[in-house]
Parts: sequence; structure tokens; C-alpha cells
Amino acid sequence: MKIFVTGASGFIGRNLCEQLLAERHEVVALHRRLPEIACGEVVLGELDDIGAWSDRLESVDCVIHLAGRAHVKNANEQNPLEAFRKVNRDACIRLAEVCLLRGVQRFVFISSIGVNGNETHGKAFTELSPAAPHAPYAIAKHEAEVGLTSLFKDYAYRTGDYSPTAGVRGSRTGEFSASIETGRQRCADAVRWGSQQAQCYRR
Repeated sequence: MKIFVTGASGFIGRNLCEQLLAERHEVVALHRRLPEIACGEVVLGELDDIGAWSDRLESVDCVIHLAGRAHVKNANEQNPLEAFRKVNRDACIRLAEVCLLRGVQRFVFISSIGVNGNETHGKAFTELSPAAPHAPYAIAKHEAEVGLTSLFKDYAYRTGDYSPTAGVRGSRTGEFSASIETGRQRCADAVRWGSQQAQCYRR
């Protein structure tokens, strides 16, 4: 299977690309800058400039969308929510639209557990938990989920109830290694499961 991964330079992305290559998939990886160690075919580009590299989605079977803005880059930024929306909502939905136009068969979107809220009360979040985002990052991710649901309304759309990176806060080496394995394997599993056109997982 030919798989296009955005956010390939990130913590999940690097390990996911290694996992996919180990499973003999053909990997095309989007990077903002040339990586020191390449995993698969490298595409250089910005997420919010999809037109510059959208031709690389030709003949791709699956897109795993990991990229996004996680932090406020400028402490004096007047409207951080709009900055997060530009990348985490608008660029995400535009990417999904291009995938449909290019005939990509599967779109896997990694959202954020923050969409469910900042804390649990007695039981863990599931896919049935109501959305209650507070931070600008989580709000933009939730809006992306809503936009994707609308975009794929005529297709099968599956939401996941697990965290691809469960346990990444473990401080000991063994825990940290296990969390990498868990994260990349679960993302790789999302590629194989079922025949859904689009899938969304919160991490």
C-alpha cells in the first residue's frame, strides 16, 4: 500500500514511518525541512500550502494526517485560536478535500484527546464522550472533526476511542520505548482495519 504521512518529523510520525516501512508499505513523508534521517520518499512543503505538493498524492492509497500546530509560537499573538484554526482545522479539511479529488481511498486523522476536555470524572473518555474542548488547540481540532464529518457524510466515517500514544509520559526507558511501539502500531493498525473511507482518532 502507498501511504502518505504528514507530520513525519514528529514523535509519532517518525516511528510510524519506520513501522510502515517494516511492514513493506511504500511511504511518502511530508516534512517542513529536509530530515537528518529519511523514512521513505521525502516531500518538502508546508501544510497550509497544499497546492504546492498536492500532485504527490497521485496514486496514494491512504493518507495519515498527523501534522498540526501544537503550540503558540508568539506569546504576544493577539488571536491564538485563529492561528490554530488556520493549520489544525482549515488545512486539515483542505487536505481531505484534495484527497477526495485525487481518489485517495482512506484518510486517517489523528485529533486530540483534549477535544473531550481537560479531565475525567470517574471513568476514561470514549468515542461516545461529549466534546468539551477548552484550549484553542483542542477547539480547532474539534472543529476539524466536525468539518471532516460533514465532508465525508456520504462515506463511511469512523471515530476511534483510543489514544495512539497512550503512556508517552512514562519516564523510565522501558515505558518510553513501549509507548513508541504502542503509538506506531496503533496508527499502522488504522491503515489495515476495515474499508472505511475516513477515520478519526483522538490522542
